[in-house]
Amino acid sequence: MTVAFDTLRFSQRLTEAGLAPSQAAGAAAATAEAMGDLVAQIATKTDLAMLRQELSGAFAAFCQDVKAENGAFRQDVTAEIAAFRQEVKAENAAFRQEVRSEIGAFRQEVKTEIAALRQAAKGDAAALRHEVALDIAGMRRDMERLELRMTVKLGTMMAGAVALTAALVRLL
Repeated sequence: MTVAFDTLRFSQRLTEAGLAPSQAAGAAAATAEAMGDLVAQIATKTDLAMLRQELSGAFAAFCQDVKAENGAFRQDVTAEIAAFRQEVKAENAAFRQEVRSEIGAFRQEVKTEIAALRQAAKGDAAALRHEVALDIAGMRRDMERLELRMTVKLGTMMAGAVALTAALVRLL
């Protein structure tokens, strides 16, 4: 880009201000050169449009990369979640199996204990029946002995009553 700079007019103004014509011409040339360097560094509309297009392309590529990264991250997270769910399901299944096994073992222990208690109760009942039977047999023997003693005493009393009656009949 070039900028129109009137060096003659600039030189005349410097001369009117009291500068020597050779100095004014040198200052005008130096100023024109410095402005040319400055202007070369200033961006034009075309430069800005090209930069805008470059930045748009770079931004679109960046957005595409971010979308791809997000998609990959989403897939990784989804896979991790699925794996975690599987682990939790497996742990739950193992825990349920363990609890079922423990419950089964406990049931078996309870059944064994109940069977042992029933057996003990049957043994106790049989022992009690035997003890009661022995007590009844002992009572029957005691009753038979008592009956025998009572019969002997009654017989003795009847013999005494017959003897007393015979003695009374003789006396009377």
